[in-house]
Amino acid sequence: MLNFTPGENPYDLDMQLNVEEFDLATFQRELNPDAIPPAEGLFNVMVDAFGQSPNMVQYRNNLFFDMSLQSSNGVFRLLDPNDPLVVGSSTLAGAVGEGVSYVPTGLFGLGAVARLVKYIDEVPYDRIDAHLVRGESRDVEIRKYVVQSPEILMTARGGITYKEGVDILESPLAMDAQLNLRDLGAAIFYDLDLLKDEQDKYGYWVGPEIKFWGTLAVAESNLNEIIEQAGKGAVLGGLTRPISGLIGNIRHRWMDEEGEPLEYTGEDVEFAPSPVTPETVPATDEQKEDEYALPDYYE
Repeated sequence: MLNFTPGENPYDLDMQLNVEEFDLATFQRELNPDAIPPAEGLFNVMVDAFGQSPNMVQYRNNLFFDMSLQSSNGVFRLLDPNDPLVVGSSTLAGAVGEGVSYVPTGLFGLGAVARLVKYIDEVPYDRIDAHLVRGESRDVEIRKYVVQSPEILMTARGGITYKEGVDILESPLAMDAQLNLRDLGAAIFYDLDLLKDEQDKYGYWVGPEIKFWGTLAVAESNLNEIIEQAGKGAVLGGLTRPISGLIGNIRHRWMDEEGEPLEYTGEDVEFAPSPVTPETVPATDEQKEDEYALPDYYE
């Protein structure tokens, strides 16, 4: 429902929206043609939103909302395709093939990096599940962000900090992610010593922690730095890392008998229990602290 009342913020919106098979990537390209969307797929979107705005264009910066997005059978990018690491590794991988990952020379580190980058360049996913909430503080809380396939489970949470006068697409993003793997993915990350010898409760081996920053329009991460450092260590490792890589392949690709992974439920990611409703906005100072404050890791 949209009401118009003359004044500073004449447009008053209260809506519940449910859209099936929404092409989020195309929408993101329309907002920012230079950005490469991290996910390609069709999303089911559910939104509870309300708020006042001086005009329709500014609604994205003024709405309070509770939004859920789910998608299945798409492609997720863990690295920007234009990143020099991706471009260089793709060229090397195409030229020498996977076998270079096991050559016991200085070339091993480069080959192992190329193999890993090629693997995560475009990751087919079975599901993406996200939950975003914008309360009275106007910060956007990423309460749940899950990307899952039989070989990869990435979970993340964080937020977008509200800045007066700054568009939400350009506001500061901070998100902490955990990347866990199985089967081929686990073997490749094991190759570069990026996999711990422990599993999460869903059956994935624990991999690296990744930090994301930047903006919604242009997000960055430290994953390329993690991979580059691992590659340098692999080069210095000489003979031992290729042997370890072969062991990892045998262990994770052919001898891992843990069965199929469990579906990630996400109950241990949701950190704020109360939904945002018109009744909770505006909130008292105490409510703001309990309901809307971003967690310590976001500071």
